Amino acid sequence: MTPLWFFHGFLGLPSMWRDVHRALGEPVAESTILPGHGPEPWFPPPPQDFASAVDAIASSLPFSDAAIVVGYSMGARIALALTLGHPHLVKGAVLVGVDPGIERDAEREDRRRWEDEWASRALSLDAGAFADAWAELPIFESQRDLPVDVKARLRTQRSSHTPRGVAWAMRALGTGRMPSLWSVMALGRAPLTIITGARDVKFTEKSRAICDRSKSARHIIAEGSGHNVVLEAPEVVARAIEEIRKGS
Repeated sequence: MTPLWFFHGFLGLPSMWRDVHRALGEPVAESTILPGHGPEPWFPPPPQDFASAVDAIASSLPFSDAAIVVGYSMGARIALALTLGHPHLVKGAVLVGVDPGIERDAEREDRRRWEDEWASRALSLDAGAFADAWAELPIFESQRDLPVDVKARLRTQRSSHTPRGVAWAMRALGTGRMPSLWSVMALGRAPLTIITGARDVKFTEKSRAICDRSKSARHIIAEGSGHNVVLEAPEVVARAIEEIRKGS
């Protein structure tokens, strides 16, 4: 059975995949904590940028065989970079809310400024206050409808990180600093399943563009969900994993 390798999003933890794992039963799986995250964060070797983080993660493949990589948001971008840059490690990918990067220089500069502002906030606010501020971003609007206990669990995940680690991750792993992957999308051969929530209009449009450029990609839209389909519709993610696993 092809192993599964999971990557959480920004301010997330491996525990974010709990409901997906339950829906899958007992998969052969491993979850990697991203650099800059957790109470004792790790960092890639110099130059400590997006590329070095991807290479460090690639060198830590926890299986003897190639895996199916599964990622959400920041973790989906890491998983996509692994798929395209280290194809011998990846048999397929399930990517939730993925962004292949920014192509225009002006947009990249705007994004870097935005990320730098949030990195500064991470260093000036306590973890809980930063998590609360992050939760107010428009992209997470659908999460305001979640049950109280689910929102509490999400807040705990988001506030379980150090200011230094969060600031580093924002500056080094954000879309403003990652290399754009759009130009190499057509070169990938591993099957890609891209998942977005119907309420996440921005990423749904990005995913359609990915499918236009990559013949190996297909797009699933989770009705009623926003950006974090892992949290809002884990059964959709589990079903996509099972389908791509059967074909691997």
